[in-house]
Amino acid sequence: MIDDTYFGITRNAGVLDRWVVESILSGISDSNIDVCYLKHLVEATTPLYSCNRPPGAAGALIVLRDKVIYGWVASPTPLRSCKTDGCEMDDGHCVRNTHSEIQAIIRSARRGLPTEQATMYSILKPCYNCTKAIIHAGIRKVLYAGAAYDEKRTNDLMNYAKIEYGLVDIGLEYGNA
Repeated sequence: MIDDTYFGITRNAGVLDRWVVESILSGISDSNIDVCYLKHLVEATTPLYSCNRPPGAAGALIVLRDKVIYGWVASPTPLRSCKTDGCEMDDGHCVRNTHSEIQAIIRSARRGLPTEQATMYSILKPCYNCTKAIIHAGIRKVLYAGAAYDEKRTNDLMNYAKIEYGLVDIGLEYGNA
């Protein structure tokens, strides 16, 4: 059973509501729950993606027991977004927005949701800086659908921190070069 305490915001604002969680989890065996979470994450966060640069979808989902929370790529409210004011570039990267993994961790903290021992689902493999935040948050498992940031230093960091991580094939067409 899903705990309603953490589902006060609509899907469009990024938090899974009770109906969505139950529809994801109903009748799912443990062997394909990772695929279901990641496919839903792509569907739910694509419209929320606020950068003009590819890939067009990036989201993260933190799951701990019966609690689930989203993060998506967006500028901190009420700051302007790439969609309204263009990208803010620094060394070839847009820095106007917060990465979805960081946003999911922050949203968990703001709602009093623990992240220690949680699993994070991310559309794209977390970048180096997001990986550091994941380690600080105590997240122990990271599953992703694309590997746009497949850097050795990120892998080394996850291995050193003993974070279980891996690619889950959901047929994602970008980020798997």
